[in-house]
Amino acid sequence: MSKSRSNVLHILLTATAVLLAFVLTAAILVPGVYVRAEESTGGDTEEVGDEVTVVSISVSETEITLKEGETYAMKVTAKMSDDSTKDAEGLTFTSDNADAATVNENGVITAVAEGEAVITAKGETEDIKCTIKVTVTKGAAPTVVSIKADVEELTLAAGETHSLIITATMSDNTTAMITGLTFTSDNADAVTVDENGVITAVAPGEAVITVASGTDDISCTCRVTVSAPETHVVSISVSEEQIRIGTSDKYTLKVTAEMSDGTTKDAEGLTFTSSDDEVASVDESGVITAHKSGKAEITIKGESDEISCVCKVTVSDSNIRFETLPSTGERVATGFNPGVTVAKTISDLAAAENIAPESITVLNAEGAVAADSMRMGTGMTLTVEDSSYMVVVLGDTDGNGVINNKDVKVILDYLTGASHLLDSRANNLAAQVIKGKNDVTIENALFLQRHLYGLENITQ
Repeated sequence: MSKSRSNVLHILLTATAVLLAFVLTAAILVPGVYVRAEESTGGDTEEVGDEVTVVSISVSETEITLKEGETYAMKVTAKMSDDSTKDAEGLTFTSDNADAATVNENGVITAVAEGEAVITAKGETEDIKCTIKVTVTKGAAPTVVSIKADVEELTLAAGETHSLIITATMSDNTTAMITGLTFTSDNADAVTVDENGVITAVAPGEAVITVASGTDDISCTCRVTVSAPETHVVSISVSEEQIRIGTSDKYTLKVTAEMSDGTTKDAEGLTFTSSDDEVASVDESGVITAHKSGKAEITIKGESDEISCVCKVTVSDSNIRFETLPSTGERVATGFNPGVTVAKTISDLAAAENIAPESITVLNAEGAVAADSMRMGTGMTLTVEDSSYMVVVLGDTDGNGVINNKDVKVILDYLTGASHLLDSRANNLAAQVIKGKNDVTIENALFLQRHLYGLENITQ
């Protein structure tokens, strides 16, 4: 071989070695490039594979609530390019509101003060990140700042009592009822107080009741004066001088005594008698029981014949029920069949009570005399002799005398604030179709709807 050929062969071998070194370097540094290696036994090749990288990161919880002072360690998981997962590493953590919550380099969140913050965890690039919303609530329970009694000064007659109501003002400006109070009197000869704050007037004089909250060293006082003169009953009066009830109905008389010092209280030590026990009887507690249609007078007497009053009772056989609501004193007439006319109502009522039809009048909701053909509807006024009653047809919430889907809508509109029709007392009572439920709720609307489908029955 000549010297020139030898030089050419050397150059070719050197170039081949450089090219091979370049290819191997590229396979190592560039992801996705494979190197194929010959095995000595057969010449087959084996793939080394792609480099596994982080695709995304996520937190176990995206929203948390902490109390002031509490901490929470974020758990961040990395999803890899080969679909595997592992605990994320090399993250940075930031808070967008350090006044509410902070986070350290390990992802531990600390609740600082009431408010909200968003904590962000980031990987090596901006697109690799996740967040958690933190809501911080008040931590420690509020403390008592002051206490106050319902009255600061009180005058009682000997033998009378008063239960103190103590209200605490808290450090968060709310008020609350608290326990652990002590009550003391500086003059037990005049006024005593028990462990529950019940004051008893013993004898004429004065005393200061001190209320203390032992755990907070906070107190308040109430000055009590026990008046000397004894009072006596001047007169008694009954809340309803005329009532109309149905047969077998009961009515409890409410009798008030006017005292010599101008005050009033529930009368005690009374006797009750009826002018006709066959029509209406009365027991020693003032409970009247109706027996049959007719009229009777209930006489109430105090300790002397001069202290007395009378309640006139009419017992009606009519389907219409007359009652006085004990909570408000309102006179209400119910029991009307939906759709019944004014003329029919007057005729039936006059026959049931054996009175002249002219002694019965019906006014519409605007206060004008209702036409005979008009239906009896909620909001009308029925006057029998000298007693007037608010007409309530249960289920007739709009006052047109019939029950239909419009009445259901009235209740729903009232509950959503779309209508104020039930602000009317009569209409509100008409919506209370469930016995024992003395307010208007969604249950009333559902009950009324079931009534229209024949699944429930409204007892008028």
